[in-house]
Amino acid sequence: MKNNAMYIPVDALKNRQDFDIWYRDGDLAFSFTGKWESEKDPVTIWSRHGAEAGSIKLDPGSKMMYYVRLERWEYELHTYIINEEYFFKGMLWEIKGSPSNPPFDFYSLRSEKNEVHVSRTQFKGHGECLEVRVRDVTFLRIAAAAVVAMMMKEEFKGLSEGIETPGLSRGQKILRWIKGNKGLTYEQVMAGERYV
Repeated sequence: MKNNAMYIPVDALKNRQDFDIWYRDGDLAFSFTGKWESEKDPVTIWSRHGAEAGSIKLDPGSKMMYYVRLERWEYELHTYIINEEYFFKGMLWEIKGSPSNPPFDFYSLRSEKNEVHVSRTQFKGHGECLEVRVRDVTFLRIAAAAVVAMMMKEEFKGLSEGIETPGLSRGQKILRWIKGNKGLTYEQVMAGERYV
């Protein structure tokens, strides 16, 4: 397939400035604009024709999840463990891996197949890029937006939801539900904490 991949500069978020991503043939796919000062700053996704195509925003309530909107659809990116494990609700994609350490795949709970593969490569005069390659081109645009949201989470070292503590009694689960999940900080995850 000619355009079953998009290319995202690996240092796009490190520069904290607006950036573009491209199709395999070198044509502009999307532009991403924002303030880039903190994780709370929303990012606008622009189509190659200059129309607003979507956005990426942090959920202000939980401060753990991103809303990723593309055209009229909105999805949720859940970070279970930053740099390790994500879930893209709406597409039912389990993602084990990280843009900071490719390659990794998006595994579909619906089709039970890897639908998206992300790897690192040199791309046509744009330097080192993440290649987001899909089996079905209808998933390409949203997969690329999901990777950018993951890059944002990792660049700003945001909170992780954690993994549910095994063996909790019903009472302990109810108490935890009442208190709410405050999330695990980047520092806690780096220290080896995984459970909430």
